[in-house]
Amino acid sequence: FGSAITEALRREPDRGAEFIRTPPTVSVVVPCYNQGLFLPDLIGSLIGGETCLGSMPGQTFQDFEVVIVDDDSTDDTPRVCNELADAWKGIRVIDRPINGGTAAANNTGIQAAFGRVITVISANDMMEPHRLEMLYREWEQHAHDVTYDDVVDMVNGKRVRYRQMEEYDFRQQVPSNEMHPGIMFAKAAWQEVGGYPEKTQYGCENWAFNVALGLQGHRGRHVRSYGYICRCGEQKPRVGADRSGKPKTF
Repeated sequence: FGSAITEALRREPDRGAEFIRTPPTVSVVVPCYNQGLFLPDLIGSLIGGETCLGSMPGQTFQDFEVVIVDDDSTDDTPRVCNELADAWKGIRVIDRPINGGTAAANNTGIQAAFGRVITVISANDMMEPHRLEMLYREWEQHAHDVTYDDVVDMVNGKRVRYRQMEEYDFRQQVPSNEMHPGIMFAKAAWQEVGGYPEKTQYGCENWAFNVALGLQGHRGRHVRSYGYICRCGEQKPRVGADRSGKPKTF
């Protein structure tokens, strides 16, 4: 779908106004606080371009938009966001006037999302080219559930570690989070559970959200594919962050 439009515009660029923009199927929500430095890598992994991992082709599944939520950043992140925003490429930016933490940023982005299917990714992480398609095809077969995949740890522009997530078991989800933050789920499921709990401003918002989903019967489906690229050990440490460079925990 996306590549067909791109080719048509390449051949006849003066007819761009004739295309009617339809709502995307998937919305990729990106909470961002003082991480503008890494956003070009993430966007490159989504739509194609140069990244710290080299040139990437973009996602094989192209029916998506990107919603970046700037959570009142205090560095040059707003400038980077504005440079990346592009309506033709389906990249939008929402500015939060007050810093509210990841849960609030997630909720802001999902509320504004046009897609009926949502996935969230941290601003300093990336995706392998097949990721959205793999998650969506599984979700499409089991639309009441949520899908999640396996993780690639990246340090200094190199894939250094591959981590397979556990198979989903709700009895284990409560004491130990079985899914990373980048799950894919229906926007309707987010509405049903009341969104990400914003009282978890300083962490574990995805864990609490995953438990809430499970309580309403939205169970996890593990896609055995290494698609979520997790950046480790490069970002500037924030208060409460792990400064060791060890892989993130979920």
